[in-house]
Amino acid sequence: MPHSVPRTVKVVVSATLTRDPSKLQRLELHCPRYIATSAQDHRYHLPRSLQEFKVLCSGARKPLTLMALLQELRHESTIVFASSLEITHKLYLMLQQVLGSPGSMREKHEVVEFSSHLNSSQRASALEQLRTGRAKVLVASDAMTRGMDVDNVQNIVNYDAPVYAKTYVHRAGRTARAGRSGRVFTLLRDEDVRHFKQMLRKADNTFVKNFKLAPGVADSFKPALEAALKQVQELLEAEAQDDHKQQSDRKPPVAKQQQQQHHHHHNHQLGQDACSLGGSKSQQVLAAADGGEAQTRPGRESGFHVRAKEGDSALRPRKRQKEEP
Repeated sequence: MPHSVPRTVKVVVSATLTRDPSKLQRLELHCPRYIATSAQDHRYHLPRSLQEFKVLCSGARKPLTLMALLQELRHESTIVFASSLEITHKLYLMLQQVLGSPGSMREKHEVVEFSSHLNSSQRASALEQLRTGRAKVLVASDAMTRGMDVDNVQNIVNYDAPVYAKTYVHRAGRTARAGRSGRVFTLLRDEDVRHFKQMLRKADNTFVKNFKLAPGVADSFKPALEAALKQVQELLEAEAQDDHKQQSDRKPPVAKQQQQQHHHHHNHQLGQDACSLGGSKSQQVLAAADGGEAQTRPGRESGFHVRAKEGDSALRPRKRQKEEP
């Protein structure tokens, strides 16, 4: 009897449920029903218990601004979102050095990374450290936004402002869950403000307030930042050399012999590569102004620059897999 076969019931729940017919068709739904929790028919919804703030700063001062903001949030669990794997990893290395350096913060807190280049056990360990309070700061990439489930996250920091409203909603959805309170801070350059406001209108959101840091707090992190940048550069170079060695070990003997002829030249070039955060001479890697013969690699809006001489395509930070869509 055809009616005796039980039918599978599918329930799709999302804060940003698509209405694209082609995408909904892939779910193979039978007589679907759309149910909204709000009487108002807006595509995106943010919880009422969520407080939203924007923090204005120049691109070159974003790393310092982030440190000053984390200083104020030091007793609370915080997730920092970046727009790419590369920026996520650099932020993780930088904050790991700064938050653990003597005198830089009142308390030492573990920093963990959560991105798609880590395996599942490493990501699970990072989330567990955040849940238990062993880590107060988790640096994450956008590809992991939906797959992250941590209770009692008190703050979200958008180091890179999201381009799309859906991304903003998914990031913000990591806090203020199940009726709890939460806060979202977005670091914005002056030129980002207009687009940010337009984006929020799609979520029927006009309640983002300005957040001002105490004067002088950001500048107080300059010494710690300079020391951290040196460590970050060394770590990135070590990672690049390790990747180079692993790739060489996988090549056949003939390819290895040809590669060894360029090994010395590669190491010399590698020492010139850096990722800096703007400021003094020792901060040439993440956000210094362009000049002379140097060219800027992608990431300017993040305050992260990779500077190298023209034509130096071999000098890059650790190569990682692309973000998952």
